[in-house]
Amino acid sequence: MKQEIPPEDAFVVTLHLVGVAHHELWVRGRPSVVRSYAPGAISIIDLRDEVASYLGAPLDALQFYVPRALVRAVSDAAGLARVSDLVCAPGLVDPVMCDLGAAVLALLDRREASGSAVQQHLALAICAHLVHRFGSNAKAVTAAPLAVRHPPHATYLH
Repeated sequence: MKQEIPPEDAFVVTLHLVGVAHHELWVRGRPSVVRSYAPGAISIIDLRDEVASYLGAPLDALQFYVPRALVRAVSDAAGLARVSDLVCAPGLVDPVMCDLGAAVLALLDRREASGSAVQQHLALAICAHLVHRFGSNAKAVTAAPLAVRHPPHATYLH
């Protein structure tokens, strides 16, 4: 088991580059999600919760740290109702995130200068996609905080 991640007002979005046979996510000391992940699958973790994870094998993935303030700013700039959460069922394969992840990997291969305009635009594209595809207003949702809400037109692999 990995140590708990300190609570923050942010999300971690994981894009799995290769399959994972066994992964456990623990929230507030209890198992929350225990599953495998296909290549291209994503998961979104709200870091306000006390989370820890167990990986049965090395993790080959891209992880994106997304502050909640950025989610709000992007939703406001897009003229959307205030988005306060990013929600998706663990294991969803999102082709757009796969393509954005490939662009990130290409930039890493090119050793693009840190903070370049290309990196900034790509980061904004990733956040805009997450807000449009997975954005939710927690105040409008009456389900339990850990309940999984399925976005429309989703593809799931187990």
